Amino acid sequence: MNKLLVNLGLAIVPFFIWSGFDTRQPKMFLAVFFALALSLQAIYQGSRIKVSNKYALILIAYLFFNVLLIPGNKALLNDVSVGTFWIWEGLFQVLTFFLFFGLLSNAEYKKEDMERSFKVMACVASILCFYSIFQSFGIDQFFGSVAHGRMFYPQNCPASFGSISLLSTFLAILCPVILYLKKYWLLLIMGIVLFFLNIQTAQVVAVFSVLFVYFSKTKKRLAVLALIVILGISGIAFGIKNNEGLRFKFSDGGRFGVWKSAVEDINKNQTGENIPTRYPLSGYGMGAFKYFFHANHKDPIGSSFLEAHNDFVEFLYNTGFIGFILLLFSIGLIVKDFMFSQSFLERCLFSSFVASVLCACTLFVWQMGAHIYYTLVVLAFLYNRKHSQEAKQ
Repeated sequence: MNKLLVNLGLAIVPFFIWSGFDTRQPKMFLAVFFALALSLQAIYQGSRIKVSNKYALILIAYLFFNVLLIPGNKALLNDVSVGTFWIWEGLFQVLTFFLFFGLLSNAEYKKEDMERSFKVMACVASILCFYSIFQSFGIDQFFGSVAHGRMFYPQNCPASFGSISLLSTFLAILCPVILYLKKYWLLLIMGIVLFFLNIQTAQVVAVFSVLFVYFSKTKKRLAVLALIVILGISGIAFGIKNNEGLRFKFSDGGRFGVWKSAVEDINKNQTGENIPTRYPLSGYGMGAFKYFFHANHKDPIGSSFLEAHNDFVEFLYNTGFIGFILLLFSIGLIVKDFMFSQSFLERCLFSSFVASVLCACTLFVWQMGAHIYYTLVVLAFLYNRKHSQEAKQ
């Protein structure tokens, strides 16, 4: 696989914008383009592909079969049925990224090659941080909405992501990689930017991911970290219950209500059909959330959520309990493969993946091109190391 092209994708995707689109669509387009181009080139060169995660393979096969299980769609365009159009975009993206991951995880990568990719990631992180700082002073040529006299005004410091939530989670995922490079000055700058952006999820994940690198080496260390996390969550929960100021600061923004409704909806009639009326096992199909959920929830919160702001809840809604359980098993197998690694490099890579998983619990990072591309590169590097070690034995 062309390592230069992989790094070029790392360098360009987070910054790619296009006139007439929001910041998300162009990034997804370019991420898919690089994933597909790299995969086709690797196939042309006769590269081998091996995916040892059996649950991920079953999940991919299920997503095809799921097409036959989801409800039909009676909507018409010029008196012609549009069908279940929403499933094909997501299915194409999943297959393209899966192929990219499988080929990259088997490519000939040395430790030095990975470190070159990490340096590209570090360069991207530094540019994003300084770009966001400039924006906070109202200096920007590409976006019309920037700060006006207030340092890091929350809604106007998006760098090239157009959203403080997307920028914050992206930086949080990169923290373990920066730690591996020992670029502590950049880690400090990222921490300052994350502090002022004030997205609590990203702040917590960033700190946790750095600690996880050190505490995940042994079971005893991990137990200590688990105790710290439990005490921290308990303290925050107690404070929220008894302090109105904290309750406002740690507001869920309507997420809990949407998640509850989404989970309940998979066992309700959402399509207006009489038979069948419920789809708890299959869900409503890839990409169905933004089309079905709002048709049945007209309240201000529900109608404003184009995504569930939780990739796991949305995946459950779209693919049912079968797809959801397969996804959890796939992630569980990754955890089994790389937990308690004695390699500092592998622990940093694994921690970056864990950060992506945690961010997906409160946002839709696995629907964002830059987040997906970076997460897959990190995960592919992990399995690349595993496959290389197996080949030597």
